[in-house]
Amino acid sequence: GHEIVIKNTPSKVTLSVDNIVLDKSRKIFASCFGLETDVDDKHLKVYISSLVDLKCEIMIIPST
Repeated sequence: GHEIVIKNTPSKVTLSVDNIVLDKSRKIFASCFGLETDVDDKHLKVYISSLVDLKCEIMIIPST
C-alpha cells in the first residue's frame, strides 16, 4: 500500500516512501551499496548493484 521510489540524481541516490525521503547516499561512484528504512513495522532494505541502469533488489523484512 506504499509507493517506494529509488531515485538516482547526479549528486545522490534517494529512497522515498510515499514521497518522503527516508534514506540517501552520496556514494554515487560506489558500487554495491544499500539504503534502508522502517515502514509499518517492517524493515526495508534496498541493495543497489548498478547506478548506470539503477539495478536494485528490494527486501522487506518483518520487524521483531
